[in-house]
Amino acid sequence: MKLVGSSGAFVALLRMGFIYAWGAQDQISGWELYDNEGLSWQCSDDLIVDVVSTQKAFALLTLGGRVFTIGAMAFGGRIPTQYAQVLSEGVVQVVGSQASFAALKRDG
Repeated sequence: MKLVGSSGAFVALLRMGFIYAWGAQDQISGWELYDNEGLSWQCSDDLIVDVVSTQKAFALLTLGGRVFTIGAMAFGGRIPTQYAQVLSEGVVQVVGSQASFAALKRDG
């Protein structure tokens, strides 16, 4: 279990593969299941094993090494198209700064 906060939202990794988020909608946008109570999400083809944040976004890491991001684009909430393939497998760690994420891949 892990709880991570941004400047206006929170994401909880309640059990492996299940995420619950609440707070400022712009900081958790990108998930379809949002309502006034918050949102829950589970990756259908992989287990979520870690969550990290920037000031206004979150990154999720799956057991298979895939990275998902949500939140404000200027704070890392969207993976640029040119990096999407690179971050689709083999990532072993993600860290966040104030406005961006960095990923460490298994192959360096």
